[in-house]
Amino acid sequence: MALTKNGIEYDLEITPYRYTNDYGYTFHFSSKTYLHKFSDKHEENRVALNQKTSIKYGVDFDLNLISDIHYYSQLETRGFYIVSNNNEVITSKANLKYVGKILIN
Repeated sequence: MALTKNGIEYDLEITPYRYTNDYGYTFHFSSKTYLHKFSDKHEENRVALNQKTSIKYGVDFDLNLISDIHYYSQLETRGFYIVSNNNEVITSKANLKYVGKILIN
């Protein structure tokens, strides 16, 4: 499928609008607008989630990847398509489970 006249790609698998984060996860977007919003704001969202969670539980958290996935799911309204750092395709947030790791400094 080709881009619409407004530059929208409904097939997220083949979209040209992609962003790879520092964990190697590639987020596929349906529009240039969504891609730019994500790239402009995902760091800010990371800081907010980490701070909020750290304050609530009194422990430092690194939830950057979870934050990126959550923000993507809020922003991209035309589907869900992420390729993980080991090339697994994720098509739904419901397929994910976070298992944390405790590090002692």
